Amino acid sequence: MSNKKEENKKTETFEKLHNRKPVTRREFLSTGLIPFAANLVAPNILNMFTGQNAFADASRCGGGGGSNMPAFINVNLAGGSGLSSHALGLDEGGQLLPSYTRLGLGVGSQLSNMVTTEFGGSRWFSNSTFLQGFKTNASMAAMANTAFVSVCVETRDDSADNPIDISGMVDRIRNGEMLPGLNGNRNKPALVVPKPSVNVRSLTDLGSSVLLSGNLQEKLSKSEREKLLKLVNNLSTSQMRKVASFTYGDQVQNLLNCAGIKNSDLVSKGADQLGINPIDDAAVSALWGIDMNSDVRSRDVVLASIGYNTIKGNSSLGNISLGGYDYHNGTRTSGDAKDLEAGEVVGSLIQTAHLLGKKLFLTVTTDGGVNSMEAEFPGEGAWTSDAGNRGMMYIFAYDPARRPIMKGHQVGNYTKGQVVNDKTKVGGSPEMAAAAVFANYLSFAGNLSAFEQIVGRGALNPTELDEVSLIVG
Repeated sequence: MSNKKEENKKTETFEKLHNRKPVTRREFLSTGLIPFAANLVAPNILNMFTGQNAFADASRCGGGGGSNMPAFINVNLAGGSGLSSHALGLDEGGQLLPSYTRLGLGVGSQLSNMVTTEFGGSRWFSNSTFLQGFKTNASMAAMANTAFVSVCVETRDDSADNPIDISGMVDRIRNGEMLPGLNGNRNKPALVVPKPSVNVRSLTDLGSSVLLSGNLQEKLSKSEREKLLKLVNNLSTSQMRKVASFTYGDQVQNLLNCAGIKNSDLVSKGADQLGINPIDDAAVSALWGIDMNSDVRSRDVVLASIGYNTIKGNSSLGNISLGGYDYHNGTRTSGDAKDLEAGEVVGSLIQTAHLLGKKLFLTVTTDGGVNSMEAEFPGEGAWTSDAGNRGMMYIFAYDPARRPIMKGHQVGNYTKGQVVNDKTKVGGSPEMAAAAVFANYLSFAGNLSAFEQIVGRGALNPTELDEVSLIVG
């Protein structure tokens, strides 16, 4: 059969496996027609004044730990990556399953010879392209100080409706020095709604999106405070009328004091002087392959900017979405290539934390999972269909001082049927899985006692909280 016929056959298989064509930006992202979504973001001043955004509640912007908390970055693989074909899903006793034939990893007797132990004890498929990509960009020293936990959870396939975004929880306890969260998460929030954001589409715009967070008396000079008042006074009559109609319109001063505002009219310094440009750091720019001649809208510049500013503490958190992970097209080729790319991005982010000497808590999420054809040998089963019951989330925790202490490497478990055990606290509930991820963030930060205060009662009781918190700061 000619190459053209082979390609046509693959296309037919791909179309047959999809029930409908993408119609939204999120769906285009999942199919890979949009390769990534990592725009830098900042809140709009009028959005801050709205009661529905709840910025008037001082407790929402008080921080409670600020940039001293570990940096948080989420990498979402839009479309349903086979994460459980890289980090191995283990049974309730922490042992290998008898078979991984529907997970693309063959029978247990063949796989047992192709298992490698990484990140202090977690078990991986030795030919994992994700792991290969990670090791390409993360040094051995960085890996030596990185802990890993997998979370076995069933999620909806090809859907941004999975409530797995923990941004709302993180931004209750971590403030950025100059910037808010970078990029909104494409998934639904879990338990706590994150603060709103507005897209800023390139590094050039980043300098004009710096926030004046904290007490304005401390952050602004007299002339800058005067300019701020002028900015507010220059709002049009219709804008002011709209502000006055909001439930919390009388708390403008509180908003300005605790949340900060978009200050493109206030900051005269450029991005280079503010310490927000990754190109100014020789080691970081070399890692990401960017320089002064790079397109400020390019993928690598935007990703480097998110990583650099989040890890430095300039921003409260960062979200990155990579497209093209709906790759069940009857082959392994495209899936292996996309997972290699994901590993490279995650490895670069961990290495950025290593270069900056900062703590980083990084999660990898995806929309569902993937099912393979039956194959005896690991890595040979082609991806054929969605399989949200074979899902997984990743947690990476980097500490420049040492690898964090670990109580285990897997939350939840897989069954002999090669699917997530949905009877565990996290297995059948994406939202509870997200709560477990946040519990590990707090535990890594040495502040697990803040869980109930931020999340509220009823999510995880003290016993469950202890069971799922495997990373110890």
